[in-house]
Parts: sequence; structure tokens; C-alpha cells
Amino acid sequence: MKKTTCIMTVLIIAIIINGCATSPRVKERVDADTAFIYGSLNLDGLYTDLKWVTIEQYEPPTEHPYLYASVKGKIFFNQNIKKGEYCLGEVGDVENDVHNISNDFGCFEIKKPKLIYMGSYMIVRYKNGKKEILNDYSVTETDVITGILDCTDTGTFWYNELVKRLEKLNDIEARKVNIPRVE
Repeated sequence: MKKTTCIMTVLIIAIIINGCATSPRVKERVDADTAFIYGSLNLDGLYTDLKWVTIEQYEPPTEHPYLYASVKGKIFFNQNIKKGEYCLGEVGDVENDVHNISNDFGCFEIKKPKLIYMGSYMIVRYKNGKKEILNDYSVTETDVITGILDCTDTGTFWYNELVKRLEKLNDIEARKVNIPRVE
């Protein structure tokens, strides 16, 4: 009985540690010429959860055009993206179903280093099987930034940029979430 309890305890600790180790973290800025993109994508209309997002680089041409965004719940983000033209490529769910996103949605160009809010969207499926991407007005940019700050180390470049953006969006909202700012 004690051996089983010990094994279960070790197993639970391993699961907890693995969960903490695989949580997305915002990395420090590695190049002064890079941007940080973020947004929200709700797959509830497909009865599933968002697990991965790809971003495809179109310009300039590259040997490795696909980047993976970090995902936290419905929030996705990628930091340290170089100048160029990009579109959201595909999103995947818990069953690894792939949902292509058309090229006329989620495209952006990075000309200078900055934060780029992609927006908050939802994918819905109609009875005829057709899927559509709609704006999700229930999730604000403030909500997305607040979620990202939870996995960003204080004092880093991106942390301070996100806090500045949050304060700019709504100073009252920034005080409400009580975010410490490190200078």
C-alpha cells in the first residue's frame, strides 16, 4: 500500500512539474529590430480548444517560412518576429485537427519593431459544415495583454512594452489588474 502511495505521489509531482515546464513564456527580446504579435482565437464553435497556431512568412522569401505561436488558452503570441509580411496559417486543436485560415485574414506586415494586436476572433461551424471566422467582441486587447503578462517575466523589454500598451489602452484598467512595473 505504501509503495502504491509513493508511486502515485511521484507521478502527481511529475505531472505538475511537466505542466509548469510546458507553460508558454514570453522570451526576452533578442534583436532590437523585431516585433511582438498577439491575439485571441476562440474555437468553442468547433467544440474544441486551441492548441497551436502557425504564422507563415511570405516576404522576404525564406527557407523556413512557418513560425509557431505560443498558446495560452485562447490567446496566442509570438515575439522576436523579424521584418516581413506574414499571415496566420493554420490552427490546431486537441485532436490535432487542422483548420486552415484563409490568406485574406490575419495578414500583417512588420516594417518596424512594435507590438501588433491581431484582434480577437472566433471560428464558427454552421450546420452545412461551412466554417467562418468572426470578430469576438467579448475578448478585448486588454484581456489578451493581461493574459500574456501572466507568463512574462517582469522587467523584460516585452513586459514593459505590454504594460505601456495596457496603460495606453485604459489607465483605469491597468490599475485594476494591479501590475507592478519595473523600471
